[in-house]
Amino acid sequence: MKNGTVQSITDNGLTKMGKQSYSVIIDAGKTIGTKGENLIKVVLSEVGGMLSAYPIK
Repeated sequence: MKNGTVQSITDNGLTKMGKQSYSVIIDAGKTIGTKGENLIKVVLSEVGGMLSAYPIK
């Protein structure tokens, strides 16, 4: 991910704890998923903690 390019940052709504979260889409620049995905979606909390990350097309 450190060589990737940020494609977008969007509001992801509130977490179950009522905190704001954000989605960051990163282009990895190569195939990273088992189905040919080359983008990574990372969901971050408002304080910067990573809530989830997974490959997307």
